[in-house]
Amino acid sequence: MLTKLTVPQRKDIVKGLLLLLLCLTALCIGQDPCENVTCSTICRGEDLWEQKCTNGECVGHQIIEHDSRECGYNPCRDIVCKNECFGTELWKMKCSEGECIQDSLIETQSGECGYTVISGDITEEEYQVYKAYIEGRFSEETIVILDNTFWGTYGVYAYGRTQFGVSLSEEMPKLEKETYDDFESRNEASFPLGDFFNVSMQIVLLNDEEMLNIFEEGEGWDDFYDMYPSAQGIMNLSRVGFNADMTQAFLYAGNQTHWLSGAGYYVLLVKKDDVWIVEQEAMIWIS
Repeated sequence: MLTKLTVPQRKDIVKGLLLLLLCLTALCIGQDPCENVTCSTICRGEDLWEQKCTNGECVGHQIIEHDSRECGYNPCRDIVCKNECFGTELWKMKCSEGECIQDSLIETQSGECGYTVISGDITEEEYQVYKAYIEGRFSEETIVILDNTFWGTYGVYAYGRTQFGVSLSEEMPKLEKETYDDFESRNEASFPLGDFFNVSMQIVLLNDEEMLNIFEEGEGWDDFYDMYPSAQGIMNLSRVGFNADMTQAFLYAGNQTHWLSGAGYYVLLVKKDDVWIVEQEAMIWIS
């Protein structure tokens, strides 16, 4: 049986309900629906988005990064790298950050890269020039040289400019044009070198197969110096150009001692009292 409330009792209940309603309203007005919400970044396709909280929910706000690695973007996905020639060297290429870069050496003197060997002997006078250069510049017990001459005109087109922006005629004003022309003519192709240097050091002529065994299949320079601990590195020589009266000689000589340690030079020599003497060197590359 329901008890009938008196008027004062009903007033008290109404006051209590009003007070409760006021309290709840105050609490709701002061509460932030995003106060305890943490929004992480999200991927939309391959774009990375920042999110923000709106009415208690995380929604996309703005792009942080287009083509994001976090969202599965691969810059090399559609890139195919083919073998490329650098001089006479044939290199396997690989993709890195969307570009094809050198990966590993396939062949140092590749027919695909224009390498040819013309039958013919390097003259005794050229070996005399090599001897003067090697003994004048190096003191190591062992001299390791690639067994075929470098061909072409590294970094220079006739009397053009080196990679440093200085013309050869300016760098070597005493170089006679007929000497340089003879140098160009002799270096239209590569020639095999023999052990006719007649120097005080031990000469090692390194062939293509040995180079690949060391640098492609082995540990590179660590293996090289295990085999040749007293070597100067690996030298590459061009054929020698002369002037008409055989008093001036000109050649290219490069030497590498480690992955990023080497340099290439044009070398000018003169003959005095029947002896070749280095007169000037011009650096044309360095690593």
